[in-house]
Amino acid sequence: MHSKCCNAKVHEQNGSMFCSHCIRLISRKDVRKRHKQIYYILICFLALFLITNANAPNNHSQVIQYVYAEAKQLVNPDVELNDSCILQELIKDSCVLPSVAIAQAHIESGFYKSDKTFENKNIFGIKPHKCKYVKGVKNYQAVYSSYKDCIACYCHIQHYYLKAIDGHYAAAGGYVDLIKKVK
Repeated sequence: MHSKCCNAKVHEQNGSMFCSHCIRLISRKDVRKRHKQIYYILICFLALFLITNANAPNNHSQVIQYVYAEAKQLVNPDVELNDSCILQELIKDSCVLPSVAIAQAHIESGFYKSDKTFENKNIFGIKPHKCKYVKGVKNYQAVYSSYKDCIACYCHIQHYYLKAIDGHYAAAGGYVDLIKKVK
């Protein structure tokens, strides 16, 4: 435990003496260390598999590609912060007007470069509220355990408001279904 942080500004948080910068560095280092451990274990299993199947027909390149893809998924199961990956997740979660959601993510996350985005896993700047996806509050924003949870929460909020439109704002019934068809 440090008594002073790297910036000489002591910040007491959760009973420890770290500034938010030190906490962020420590947590990223721990995550990288765990990812490396998982990666090395998978490589060891791959080497063991290749050694034991040395007499089998030569399909090692396919096995290596498969194991590499699986290892990459285990090491980083979350959504990558780029438009195409986020767009795929939005579509999977039945987002209405995903292009608008991408534009909002650009604005709220500073094109996926904001410190708050990384700390809170919040790419849309969603405010704290009671929801199964929200894990906490930091800097007046909701905190998520993954970007996938943030995207799912965004879509959940969107569907909630669209249901409120049906029958209240729109005179025609089935207004939300009509919007979804127009996409």
